[in-house]
Amino acid sequence: MVLLAAGAERLSLTPNFVHFDPAIKLVKEGIPVFCEKPLTVTAAQAEELAAAVEEKKVPFGIAHTYIGHWSSWFSRWIITSGVLGAVRWVDAYYLQGWLATKLEDDGQMQASWRTDPQKAGASCCGGDIGTHAFMQTRFVTGLEITSVRGMVETFLQGRQLDDHFTTYCELSNGGRAMIRATQIAIGHRNDLGIEINCDGSRYANVHDGLKHMKFVEAAVASSKNNSLPVAMQPAANPLPPYGVCLLSASLQPSLRQARPQAR
Repeated sequence: MVLLAAGAERLSLTPNFVHFDPAIKLVKEGIPVFCEKPLTVTAAQAEELAAAVEEKKVPFGIAHTYIGHWSSWFSRWIITSGVLGAVRWVDAYYLQGWLATKLEDDGQMQASWRTDPQKAGASCCGGDIGTHAFMQTRFVTGLEITSVRGMVETFLQGRQLDDHFTTYCELSNGGRAMIRATQIAIGHRNDLGIEINCDGSRYANVHDGLKHMKFVEAAVASSKNNSLPVAMQPAANPLPPYGVCLLSASLQPSLRQARPQAR
């Protein structure tokens, strides 16, 4: 949590259960806050905090780290520009393997509090990393999620919170999305990805902890006026931290001219 008021000191509070108390106190004092997610560990606390922010008219931000990365903005521009067509189907995922064993039984600090409902809240996997896949879906497509159904599961016997999370969603344009996350997938370190199928094209963006990045492809299956590219295959890893994705020469002039300043 970071205090945004001029002259304020930085306050770093990691476990979920310590977010609410300092946040509500700071808001009531009129101090802007930038808070990690989740805001709180209960819905009642979240509603109380939201009401206080509304009453005090205090700026309040929530940290969803990945939507601040340049690749998320680049992906959003491609999809919301409409150049690949309307969104039909989205598969957004966040895959980890670090909780494939019960590290909490060995006293590992991160595992201990993240799997404790008193400290983490109602969810481990869904609340911790499923939310990032959820926000990628909303941000990159520019669409809202209108309904959700799914399963929150625990694969390791005796673990108190979920380590696997799968939801099927309806989008505000009538499209559909699968939003999923797991922390028991051995071999996956920190893999966040999104694949978006439009009406005649497909786009995918995958990265591993912001250190390795690749735009898998944006392959166009058909086009009424043949003005869309046959394929877009950006350069492979690694990319500079503020780099611009280099598209292949197969891009048609019509797409390159869509935003000439984007080099």
